[in-house]
Amino acid sequence: MKRAKRCEVGRVSLPGAFQHRAEQLFDRQMWCWGCDIRRDSGNLLLAYGCSRRPAPEKRGTPAYTHMPAEGVSVTLWGWGLWYAARKRGSLFISRSRFRVRYYAHAVLAPVAWSEEELLANVQPFNEQERLAAYELLRDALFWVADYERWLAAVDPEQRRRAVAAWPGLHRSDSAEERDPSAVWEALAREIEHLRLSQRSSSSLALP
Repeated sequence: MKRAKRCEVGRVSLPGAFQHRAEQLFDRQMWCWGCDIRRDSGNLLLAYGCSRRPAPEKRGTPAYTHMPAEGVSVTLWGWGLWYAARKRGSLFISRSRFRVRYYAHAVLAPVAWSEEELLANVQPFNEQERLAAYELLRDALFWVADYERWLAAVDPEQRRRAVAAWPGLHRSDSAEERDPSAVWEALAREIEHLRLSQRSSSSLALP
């Protein structure tokens, strides 16, 4: 019997259509955060209340951590996002293909400078933890929406400039795409619907 690949352990399964759309949007969002950091008139992540930890090596990307509520933290690197909530666990979203991993322990201040290092202790999870993973993913997407809503009030032109400079192949000029907070809220609601449907299926499966 072949052993499961380390990169697949703890992976959260998502519907194909959602995965495809989120992959494109999250890669663009990561690009936009980079533009927000490099903004001539000031680093917007710091203005939002994030703390910055430089990488130990000059070539590495720094980590930005935001504490939106007590016992909750969001950490950003150039290669992904980590969302942790006390008593609920941690979730990592990779910039590469929107791969989502769940970790049962809540690590509010992860010390890692690569995806491999961050996920070294991730373990397989049970049905109850899978529902917790969807809950964390939902909250992480709502956090992105909150940030974009704040940005629109602070610097209305910043997102337009960043998206215009994005080198991605997939572009859209729809009204929805011009309102990033609405896009991320819609994705968060899709995950909540998925979580509730999975919870109902689990309840029906009980003897």
